[in-house]
Amino acid sequence: MVNQAMKLIVGLIVFLFITGMGNYNMTKFDWLASESAPKNYPMKVIKGDFFFPDNGSLYIPNGKRVDGGWGVGVSTHIVGDDLKSLPDRLEITYFSYTEDKFYSGEFSLPYERILKLFNEGYYSPTDEEDITYHYIIAGIAPGGTVSVWLSGTDKSVEVFSGQAKEVDIDWDEFTGEKLNITRKEYIESAINEELSSEAKIKLLQNGVPVERWSKYHKSRFHWRLTLVEMKLRDNRTKRVYYFNGEEGYLEIASDEKLPKDSSSVPKSMSIVWNRTGYLKDDLIINMDFDEAEIFSAFEAIGRDDMAFEMEFRMEPEKNYDFTVWLQNEKDSIELKKTKIKTWKPGGMRYENAGPKDTE
Repeated sequence: MVNQAMKLIVGLIVFLFITGMGNYNMTKFDWLASESAPKNYPMKVIKGDFFFPDNGSLYIPNGKRVDGGWGVGVSTHIVGDDLKSLPDRLEITYFSYTEDKFYSGEFSLPYERILKLFNEGYYSPTDEEDITYHYIIAGIAPGGTVSVWLSGTDKSVEVFSGQAKEVDIDWDEFTGEKLNITRKEYIESAINEELSSEAKIKLLQNGVPVERWSKYHKSRFHWRLTLVEMKLRDNRTKRVYYFNGEEGYLEIASDEKLPKDSSSVPKSMSIVWNRTGYLKDDLIINMDFDEAEIFSAFEAIGRDDMAFEMEFRMEPEKNYDFTVWLQNEKDSIELKKTKIKTWKPGGMRYENAGPKDTE
């Protein structure tokens, strides 16, 4: 009995020591690394690694042109143990095709925040249970912007954004061989393969907006959703995508308190209007916000860190027009350039139509 008791005490001491040592709780999780780049601005990871506090690491998939969308993971390689430590450092080197530039950076990551988010997890409407993140995505953009997201079913959250430096890398080393075409021809060929004709015209006309992705990260406001003359199925949005690469859903607040935490600017949003209480009468409404208009409106209504509301109005007196407004205590702005698509679940889609048009 004494020996057994001593073994239990020793085991408890070891457990407390391991879980409490230093500032790091070395809890391990089942996660994969992935890479991301903005749509129409192809990138290639040359070398990238997430490093752990316990000296381990996991490489970021490399060698592939990517432009799937900011915050959208592209590749995953299942390597090593299923359970891995979380990273506290990132090293990455990449090539930006539209700029013809190499970038490289070494960054400290907010380990404690990453650990807290993994431990807390979140509720997934798709899985109908509490889950946690399964991917850590490294994003690379023109101008040297590097971001990191935690991603899982129904949710993605940005945990870091930093600035890589422009570097020189031997061209033959990058391509892996001596090519029979010039560097310019190589890049033009890659861009022609990745971009549509419309995207190439915009690139020629406007150039590469190197400050855009840093702006997405910095643009955060205190706002929430409110409803007029409508109710949402499950009292939440279906899905929200943000310009900074995050995604998730929003609960409709049951009180009048404005949020203390800030959120990024929404890029698109999908809601399910529960018109009569019956599922058969639900109407799906998708909104794609105009970037210039919504940023201008957010900056005006949210000036001086002022809290505000994004209000969805269903207006019966106007033949059930659906409109979107931003409003603070003094002013309001209608988002008139929002592209609205509505349809019944399993039914016909109506471009830029009001709910009345689906009857």
